[in-house]
Amino acid sequence: MRRCVLNLALLAGCAFSASPSAAPATSTADWSFSLDALSWESRGSPLGIPFISTGTLGEAGTQIVFGPGAAELGMRGGARLGVSRALSDASALEFSAFGLERGSYAAGMASDASPGSLHLYIPYIDPQTGHETATDFSVPGLYSGAASLRSSERLRGAELDYRWQLPLSRAFALDALVGVAVLDLSESMTLDTASPLLPEWGSDVWETHDRFATRNRFHGLQVGLRARAEHNGFFGSADFKLAVGRLHQQVIIDGVLHTDDYTEFETVEQFPGGYFALPSNIGHHRRNTFGVMPQAKLEFGYHFNEFLSAQIGYSALYATRIVRPGPQVNRRIDTGQSTSYTEVPMPQPVAGAQPAFAFQNSNYFVHGIHAGITLTF
Repeated sequence: MRRCVLNLALLAGCAFSASPSAAPATSTADWSFSLDALSWESRGSPLGIPFISTGTLGEAGTQIVFGPGAAELGMRGGARLGVSRALSDASALEFSAFGLERGSYAAGMASDASPGSLHLYIPYIDPQTGHETATDFSVPGLYSGAASLRSSERLRGAELDYRWQLPLSRAFALDALVGVAVLDLSESMTLDTASPLLPEWGSDVWETHDRFATRNRFHGLQVGLRARAEHNGFFGSADFKLAVGRLHQQVIIDGVLHTDDYTEFETVEQFPGGYFALPSNIGHHRRNTFGVMPQAKLEFGYHFNEFLSAQIGYSALYATRIVRPGPQVNRRIDTGQSTSYTEVPMPQPVAGAQPAFAFQNSNYFVHGIHAGITLTF
């Protein structure tokens, strides 16, 4: 029930690739409304780097606990709404919108610091030497360690096209499409850690929070082709569209340490910087760039009568120059700017400290199946 409610809510706001192709090539109906249920899967969000290890990377016996890999979100449900208005026997305006359920990924681990437990580290690169090094995260007999890594994704989009039928053949129809397309992709990745001293050392708090969030908003002009055919009530169509335009990229980086180590375990204080989100790269970073978004759809269906039809098909969408959270993490770290590393409450940042921020582009791919109905009148 909760999934159905979410899918209906998504219809009210979001995005794409409608099903007006289900209409017959010779239909004279004025309006067409379609509703599709989606089951789509996106390419896993890259985690980018190793976050936690059992030693310094490259040393014999060192194992990586988190990363690099990818956060696999699996199949997600969604909905797509399409509306078409015929302008003549050979032309129409088409609007469609879609949205997917928010996808999420979570992984966690812990070491209780008992004798024989894992000695865990946060691995990084010393920018002065370029060599791998690491800082303690859990030390047997001194302080325990727990970490959780979470990733989430939200996708929605919309398009408006003008379609006209090209004079070609009676066996099938070939339509040309021109219009506009929008896409909105938001992702986030967080690393939370807790490294409290063992109880015999005091009631200790030492918790870090690193957050890397991205948002991509694409607005572009779109052209495409659609081939359609039908026979004895059965129909099929194949779409290919290509959109080019402006891509607005946004990256938000935030990091903080909470600890009561400097108030004799009485008051929890906050210090800027976690382990990978530090004063040198924390902030809101924005820019506009050029993006390309091709998409394709293959669909088959059946007309029950002149008013009602059903369709099932496959859709795929690809977007270039997308910013995703994992690749924005920079492992070159000047530890002097962060209490998380120095354990000094007033660290002294230096000019040009690492990690510096630079936009890192990736690509995005989502695909899956859909099934729905179309009303025509």
